[in-house]
Amino acid sequence: MGREFLKHGRVMAFLCMLPALGGSVRALSHSTGPAGSNVQAVHAIGYTGQGVKIGFLSVDNVYADHPAFLEKDDAGTPIPGTSRVIIVNPPGVNVVLSSHDTQMAGILISSGAPAEPYQIGAAPGATLYDARISGGIQQAIDALLAQGCNVIVSGFTYFSEPVKNDGKSLTTRMYDYYAFSDVIFATAAGNFNASDYPYHAPPSRPGDAYNGITTGGLIKPIADIYDKIGSRSLAGPTYDNRRKPEVAAPSPGQRVPTTGSAASWTTTSNPNDGLTSWAVPHTAGVAAVLLEYAQMDGQRDANRSEVIKAVMVNSTFPNIDDKSGNWTDPANQTWHTDRGYGRLDALRAFETLCAPKIIPGQTTNAPKGWAYQTLGPGQTHTFTLTAHKHQRLVMTLTWHRRVVWKDRARWGGPLDGVIHEDELSVSLANLDLQLFDPDGCALIAQPPTLDNLEKADIRLTKTGDYQITVSNLPTPTSESAHYALAFEVLEPLAGDWNNDYRVDMADFSIMSGCWLVGSEQDAFESLSSQWLKTDPRYWGP
Repeated sequence: MGREFLKHGRVMAFLCMLPALGGSVRALSHSTGPAGSNVQAVHAIGYTGQGVKIGFLSVDNVYADHPAFLEKDDAGTPIPGTSRVIIVNPPGVNVVLSSHDTQMAGILISSGAPAEPYQIGAAPGATLYDARISGGIQQAIDALLAQGCNVIVSGFTYFSEPVKNDGKSLTTRMYDYYAFSDVIFATAAGNFNASDYPYHAPPSRPGDAYNGITTGGLIKPIADIYDKIGSRSLAGPTYDNRRKPEVAAPSPGQRVPTTGSAASWTTTSNPNDGLTSWAVPHTAGVAAVLLEYAQMDGQRDANRSEVIKAVMVNSTFPNIDDKSGNWTDPANQTWHTDRGYGRLDALRAFETLCAPKIIPGQTTNAPKGWAYQTLGPGQTHTFTLTAHKHQRLVMTLTWHRRVVWKDRARWGGPLDGVIHEDELSVSLANLDLQLFDPDGCALIAQPPTLDNLEKADIRLTKTGDYQITVSNLPTPTSESAHYALAFEVLEPLAGDWNNDYRVDMADFSIMSGCWLVGSEQDAFESLSSQWLKTDPRYWGP
């Protein structure tokens, strides 16, 4: 569908109305808006996931014939037999409809219905292939890959002892094995049960996978503004101390199709939980929309899974409150256990992906961009960026854990083509991200971890040429690695005080006195707090 979808007059009218929609309307139109995943803004540019095939690993199946998934005629009437949900269960696995999986699919690809015209999903132009995992996770993934899916979203999580969520389980290594072949995996952080307060544990499997993008659940304490982590969204880090989840996305208050009848719709709840099944479709949808652009753009490597992950994580909005409603101090805590790196922002990710690819050894003054390269053991790539004092540089480096499968004959029999626990071997290059100021001073100090993603958010104190370096540090098991780098230079807020200015003390005493008087102080505090929560440049010089 894509741009053809947008040519539909009803949809274009809807997009034009979105800024005016407000109040307490509980709909996908808010969760995909600027206070949600912000993917509506990319739809308006003309990208809806057209031509992208998304795979859905589900426990049961999506109600594929629901009007939300059917193509529409010029009058907006659903056309029977045109579903964009295609069930591809492995052989011998029956179709069993599920409200949970239908609702997830609605958040992902709904194109609305006559009675619910505004419930447009994150990637309404994409096609969703649905495979149940009851016949085996490997078999379901193989069924999806046979259809050409390059984004896969999980509709399930595991959290059980004695298996730790440390990236070593068979399921997690299997995900990383397939992701290494350039498949984007969107996984949920998972949830605790209501009786398991305080709901804090490492993200569940396969949310602990190295190569996927793990998503936490956001709630909206203020109407239609998703800026707090829900109480049941699992926090990080993983048992092996990796920074998961990476992103957060809207969870409750989304109007979605469900099972029962063609007229069945419901609203995701509970308002305080932040259940991650309703959040992770946004991650898959944003990835699909970006892939549509990347596959058409012509820039080599823009469609690499590492590049999509890097631009999505780099563009997150970090000023999100934790589960207790506390500020997460994004200028000093780039990653936070509850919110990860922040709320998805599809438009900022799109703008970064649209920027020119940068090349090692060259200088750029572009405000944003990305790179994709291969780095051998002991090698370093240097990118030079011209920037100014008081700006802020945000950059993200990511690469994949390598997983190799060697099928083995068992008990004297033939190779069975099934991945077994002892057939997957893993390795991880030790890449390092560093920034040097114009005087050659290193600005990043991060303790070594097992992470395969590094993000830095640094206030620049000098004007001149900064050097971003990516190094493949030597280890006893050094190996080459493909990597993606994304960056964005942020300007300070226009109204913030410039600490280079000299101010007459008499004038300053009058100004400060006015600021601190009674209700004016409260008003100033409220204004600054709201400013921080709505402007992506959440800091000042």
